[in-house]
Amino acid sequence: MTKREKQFVLTGMFLGLIVAAALYGIGHRLHGHSASELNVVAAKLAEQSEADPPSDVAESGGGQTETVSAVQLTEQEQQQVGVQTDEIQRRNLRRTFSAVAQVEQPETELASISARVGGRIDKLFVDFTGQPVRRGQEIALIYSPEIFSTAEEYKLALENRKRLGSAAEPQATSNAEDLVEASRRRLELWGLTAQQIEEIASSSKPQIDLPIYSPASGIVTERKVTEGQYVSAGESLYTLSDLSTVWVKAELYQPDVASVRVGHAAEITWDAPNGRIHGRIAFIDPMVNPQTRTISVRIQVPNPQMRLRPGMFVQVSFAMPQGNETLAVPRSA
Repeated sequence: MTKREKQFVLTGMFLGLIVAAALYGIGHRLHGHSASELNVVAAKLAEQSEADPPSDVAESGGGQTETVSAVQLTEQEQQQVGVQTDEIQRRNLRRTFSAVAQVEQPETELASISARVGGRIDKLFVDFTGQPVRRGQEIALIYSPEIFSTAEEYKLALENRKRLGSAAEPQATSNAEDLVEASRRRLELWGLTAQQIEEIASSSKPQIDLPIYSPASGIVTERKVTEGQYVSAGESLYTLSDLSTVWVKAELYQPDVASVRVGHAAEITWDAPNGRIHGRIAFIDPMVNPQTRTISVRIQVPNPQMRLRPGMFVQVSFAMPQGNETLAVPRSA
């Protein structure tokens, strides 16, 4: 570059600084401040460019010399012009991407309440879907002729053993004891608890209705029986879903799936006060959806306060590391 060309370049740079200072001064005046200080800075820059000799001289490969001019500003002048500095640091950058997802009930937390014996449902204590149920809660009464007859046999066996007493022959006593144990065992196989069997033995009235207890806690998602209905042994009465943990399923495109792994953290947000919770990827579907060309990713999320409900739409964000540390410039620069 010739000396004349360098002069043109330097002149253009200083003219640009003067124009920038003038524009900034106009904006500053609109906010109630004077632009005179900026003009002073611009004038000072111009004076330095004319009066100061080149600070550095570099020699090019062809033997020609190139001058590099330097301008120094005080801290106050930098603030007036709007110059800001920041430190470049080495950071582990992360790539963040989001996807729309839907809350689903976990398939692993479903429970079915079935009838242990056939009979007639005389009473339902849980009679609509969505009702919460505790483990061990009495949910229905069933009348079963089989249990009724076995309970009567058990009571007769107890009376027979008591009538024989200790004066009877050992063989007769042994047979009476075997009959008691056999009838008691049948009642246990039909799901009667030890307390229920003791009530049968101590009650003078025949046991008509048998209580049915819930084997698990959860929310009733299906009610398959009504009062007065006859059911068979093994027939399902209710379906429960434990929603203390829910699944959040997100559909990711193939390039995004390559960045995620089982165990990676995910942030779930939705439109509600404090609608934010964290979970971890529990499963990545090995198959691609042929219609949408996406892959399903399942995040397992704790849900102790029932903030997430099956069917809700949420936003899922993933932050994936981008390898080794690298020099990072702030976004504001």
